[in-house]
Amino acid sequence: MTTSNLGPPTLQAHHYDFPCAPDQVRHARAFVRQMLPADAAYAPDAALCVSEAFTNAWLHCPRALDKGVRVCVELLSEGLVRVAVTDPGGAPTCPQDVSPGRVDNSRGLGVIESLSASWGWLRHPDESVEVWFTFGP
Repeated sequence: MTTSNLGPPTLQAHHYDFPCAPDQVRHARAFVRQMLPADAAYAPDAALCVSEAFTNAWLHCPRALDKGVRVCVELLSEGLVRVAVTDPGGAPTCPQDVSPGRVDNSRGLGVIESLSASWGWLRHPDESVEVWFTFGP
């Protein structure tokens, strides 16, 4: 068990490193569904959020094409689940504003915001970028 000041303790964590390619999005979704509790009503939402975050990594992170994308599912206490999609960074920008007034195609983070209990992103010291989101009972 791992603890952190960022929230409830992690009871179990699973990750998989995927090649960064459009055909891997479905495999990332399947991995997340497989790691979630069998009765998780939020499983379809979690899978959609993984699709959005993985697609963002593929579209916006040139280094991901060589280094891949990590998907992590953490089963937390109190029935909470935290999912993270991490790319190696190096994109010229960070995750963008998700305000409803945007008129371009950048709606992936807005989808994540509307479906998850909470979400955010982190730039790690190695410049990798993690988009995370939580779901619960």
